[in-house]
Amino acid sequence: MGQEVASAAMDINPEDGWAYYVADENVGQRSGNGGQGNPKLRRIATTLRRIEAGVEKSAQSVVLHMRLVDLEDAVLMVMIGQPLDGKPSWNSRVFVPSVDRYQMAASYGTIIRDVPSYRQLLE
Repeated sequence: MGQEVASAAMDINPEDGWAYYVADENVGQRSGNGGQGNPKLRRIATTLRRIEAGVEKSAQSVVLHMRLVDLEDAVLMVMIGQPLDGKPSWNSRVFVPSVDRYQMAASYGTIIRDVPSYRQLLE
């Protein structure tokens, strides 16, 4: 929850913001970003550019379905998220224990293209 709140606020502080909840070795991939991946350092750089451009916060997806699976030495999260604007997506994350918290070590997302945006559904 802390990671999502920090992400929405675009707080990347390593002491208590998004970077605090994400492992340094984090890997990530999301369909639609040209196969570039989204590791921790790239995500921080992207967020800093958005802040410099005057963006105040990041829109988070509404969680339509989520399941957590305890793997004893890690936790797997699988969810379907629906942003207000944009397509819903299947997302998976792997969280590993750190000294005093769990940190996201991997994050993958696949856009569901044949579904309208949430805003379109409301109209």
